[in-house]
Amino acid sequence: MSKVALLSVKALTPVAVFQTQNGVEDVVSKLERDVRAMELDPTTEKGRKHIKSVAYQVARSKTALDDMGKLVKEEAMELVKRVDGERRIITSRLDALRDEVRKPVDDFEAREKARVDGIRDQIAKIELLGQRLDGLDIETLKASVEEVDRLKIYDFQEFASRADLAVQQTANVLKAAIIIAEKAEADRIEAERLAAIKAEEDHLAAIEAQKIREAEIARAAAEKARKDAEEKAERERKAAAEALEREREEAAKEAEGKRRAENKAHRGKINREVLEALITAGASEDLGKAIIGAILKGAVPHVSIGY
Repeated sequence: MSKVALLSVKALTPVAVFQTQNGVEDVVSKLERDVRAMELDPTTEKGRKHIKSVAYQVARSKTALDDMGKLVKEEAMELVKRVDGERRIITSRLDALRDEVRKPVDDFEAREKARVDGIRDQIAKIELLGQRLDGLDIETLKASVEEVDRLKIYDFQEFASRADLAVQQTANVLKAAIIIAEKAEADRIEAERLAAIKAEEDHLAAIEAQKIREAEIARAAAEKARKDAEEKAERERKAAAEALEREREEAAKEAEGKRRAENKAHRGKINREVLEALITAGASEDLGKAIIGAILKGAVPHVSIGY
């Protein structure tokens, strides 16, 4: 059986096995059936050798089939390489032929696209001039109007209606913006004029107010000076009066002192004369002084000293 199996695999061709439908399946299935149909006895030495021989033949069959497959693969890869090379030739030459055939159309379409894009760019420029106008001054807006007039002479061909509409719309928007800008400019000039007038009025009012403040300050200063002078004069008058009064008090005090001194001297003189008379009458000096003191105190009835 082992020889039959090996011979049957060797008798096969790669085409029969790998290039026919179910070729591999048929060969492997037949080997499986043949091997599994054998009577294998592992209990005897001969039987075990037979089993090993069969297993070896199966391995040889696998190797033979696998080598056959490698050969088919190598041949197939060579075929693939040739086919890929031919495909590249087909692709390159037929792409070139296709491009050659299409070139007039492509050139025409490119020219047409450039022409249409140019027209659309011109229309877009016109439309853009009518956008984002807030804050633009009158000179810029008028320059945009001139730019529209320059752009509208372009040959718009089949887009002429669309271009005319864009020109009209942009022109209208620019004219409206110019009117608004001119009014805003006029309003700004008027506001500046009024502001200048108000500033001048405020300046004159400030000057007048300053004059009034200065006059008030001068009047207040004069009034203060007058009051200060009056108060000074009053202080000086009071000071003079007080000085005069002090002089009178001092003069009176001096006169009173002088009078008292003179009276004291006069009384002393009289008292000495009385004392001398008493001493002459026989009284001692101390007794005389005691008598005079008693008389002055009123201790001696009906007796007084005339000063």
